[in-house]
Amino acid sequence: GVAPNAEMRQADIFTVDPAILGRFDVVLTDMAPSTIGSRAADQYNSYLLFMAAVKIAAVTLPAGGSFVGKIFQGAEFEEARRALRELFETVRIIKPEASRKESFEVFLVGLGRRAVAPRHRGDRARRRRARPLDRLGRDLRPDAVRRRRARLAGRRTGRPARSSSSASARWRACWRRYRGSAARPPSPRRAAARGRPGAT
Repeated sequence: GVAPNAEMRQADIFTVDPAILGRFDVVLTDMAPSTIGSRAADQYNSYLLFMAAVKIAAVTLPAGGSFVGKIFQGAEFEEARRALRELFETVRIIKPEASRKESFEVFLVGLGRRAVAPRHRGDRARRRRARPLDRLGRDLRPDAVRRRRARLAGRRTGRPARSSSSASARWRACWRRYRGSAARPPSPRRAAARGRPGAT
């Protein structure tokens, strides 16, 4: 049953307005995505759920409040931890003893919600501290989510992402062509734009 002083609400975590939820001392989330068999995609979907909960915590927690959230460790894990560090004095990573050793799910715990200082024009340090918080909503925009999921699925959307390994290969090809010459080899970007490595 539900305690007499408890209230249950059902809403979409991505569209609910945090301002209507009230104020809390603790925000706790155990959300996990429906896995699809792709580790990278599952980790990204977990990151989206986690960041949606962080966005709510940023609005509903008073100074000194706490946050606990589940997330799958993946490429976006450090970005999630940085967002918590901007909001909380202390951030810890906890893996429950009941979790399987091969499981990549952990809990990020934020303790001591930082007081929100008013912004002033010209205060560069304060604006720098606010940037990660401003990114919370940007990663959850439908167009950003769609592009990221398409890349994870192996589909090309718009301009293809550059591969560092292919850039290195182009540079090595340019260097072999110009080895022993006084001329400096062109950059991989310039060589690729002209259609062949080392073109002048």
